[in-house]
Amino acid sequence: THGFTFINDGPLSSNAETGAEILKEHGYRTGAISANFLIGKESGFSQGFDDFHLLHDHPAERLTKEAMDWIGDRPEDPFFLYVHYFDPHDPYEDPEAFYKEFDPGYQGTITGNIHKVEELVREGKDPGLSAADIKHLFARYDGEIKYCDREIGKLLRWLEEMELEENTLVCLVSDHGEQFFEHGGIKHGASVHQEELHVPWILRAPWAIEPGVRVQKPVCHADVLPTILQLVGIPSSGMDGKVQDLSGSENDPGAIVFGETQHGVIIDDSGAILLPREILTAVTSRWKLIRALDRNILLRVGEQGWDDEVDSSKDQEVEDRLLKALVEWKASGVSRRVVPTPYTKSELEVLRKRMELIGYLQKQDEEEEGKDPTSTPKTEGASK
Repeated sequence: THGFTFINDGPLSSNAETGAEILKEHGYRTGAISANFLIGKESGFSQGFDDFHLLHDHPAERLTKEAMDWIGDRPEDPFFLYVHYFDPHDPYEDPEAFYKEFDPGYQGTITGNIHKVEELVREGKDPGLSAADIKHLFARYDGEIKYCDREIGKLLRWLEEMELEENTLVCLVSDHGEQFFEHGGIKHGASVHQEELHVPWILRAPWAIEPGVRVQKPVCHADVLPTILQLVGIPSSGMDGKVQDLSGSENDPGAIVFGETQHGVIIDDSGAILLPREILTAVTSRWKLIRALDRNILLRVGEQGWDDEVDSSKDQEVEDRLLKALVEWKASGVSRRVVPTPYTKSELEVLRKRMELIGYLQKQDEEEEGKDPTSTPKTEGASK
């Protein structure tokens, strides 16, 4: 992969080859509609797109309409359209208030804006939430999911109305999950536990995939591009990711996938909160190793993959195998990383303000670094 880990490292290098560039070379009309400024022209993600529309923080309904308009303009041409919905995301305030269906009896004061709660957590203070409050946060998040699901459904039904569904590959994937105090944290980016890493990846390709097939082994984001290229008949050799077997017959419990964050929150032995810190993980269908501050934690992954807990067996053989694979993966990423060109001072200032608006940058981050607030510890590994 290109090694791009976060926007404040600098924009994606022009030397990195994107999926849009590959598909454009093969005759596809390419377009992107993004509601997240982190995925935009300034971060280098417009490479290969004929059209790139940034609609930052616009609701899913607007993005679905824009997608229909873009496809409908020239539906007869082969096309690749990337739609980056920003729902679900904090603040958890879906326009239709669907959250009321999931927690109709809530009488507390918690809303979808959890900025103050996050501040307290990052300062090591108890936010004072009750079990009912946390349940309500889940309901808020579920309301956002339902709202976004409805709008994606509209787009899929429109493709059917346009008689495009039989020859259109649909790929739905989330970039991350969300934590609600399962391991003491809130939102995302601060840990590599399953509630943040185990995300949906749904494919529809009527000419190649039987409905209802489920891949049983662990997969990762790096597998998305080579798999979809294979489905449309384009070679994908030389990529980090693997073309996944979509027949449902392959099950490799020993397969290992990897993840990382450079914005991890760690509590040391003295109780001090350290951030941002790099945290790495190696995951199989049964086991998970987390490495931070030169320490290893071995966990067992839940049956459905959504959770993990510390394993009491202390299986040293498993831990050693996962650690060896993790070290090799990290070293491999260092050697292949496409280094971005740093932002200018004015670009950094614009970036800082935007990151503050969506809660990706806070005062504590600036104090920890003691330098430009958009700086983070350099991570020389491959991105997810």
